[in-house]
Amino acid sequence: MLTLRQRILIITGVVAAVIIIIVLIAFLSGRSEAPEDEPVDDQSQNYIDNSVLEKEASRKGINSVDDLPPIDAEELYLEQLSRIFVERFSSFSNQNNNSHLEDVYPMVTASMASWLESQKINNGQNYEGITTEVFSSKVESKTEMEAEVLVFVRQLISKQNGEGLKTESTQKQGRVELIKVGQEWKINGFWWE
Repeated sequence: MLTLRQRILIITGVVAAVIIIIVLIAFLSGRSEAPEDEPVDDQSQNYIDNSVLEKEASRKGINSVDDLPPIDAEELYLEQLSRIFVERFSSFSNQNNNSHLEDVYPMVTASMASWLESQKINNGQNYEGITTEVFSSKVESKTEMEAEVLVFVRQLISKQNGEGLKTESTQKQGRVELIKVGQEWKINGFWWE
């Protein structure tokens, strides 16, 4: 005959094994097989889902997606690429080790990357920084290989001095020049107007 301690140990072991089996069955039956990769056709690359359209509509002050004019997916991409570039390139401080330039290198052509090298700023003891937000953009011109996008920005300029942090706000307009390198659009120039 088994002692009380042995019986408790056996019962606990059986209950634990049953629980583990139930958890494994639930886990394995809940998994579904991943769908196979489907080939991508040219039409799916130009597809814009409604959430993107709704964001674009609200940005342009349109109440309904149905009120939007037809949108060229490539023009929308050019605007978004320009917005991202301008916000990253033009938002910096004298204490960020030029990380704003590192962020935009993948978006630019080789000649633009060379120009960016000349835009490095020196670190400073007193904080100075600019935060840039693009509030509007517009494709001004577009051909098969070149495009120009106007961006309208709001900048918050901060400077640390003996009295504390002084900030001021300003608005600017800029122009982004893009060219197609292979199948990819790249930033080839940027100017404040």
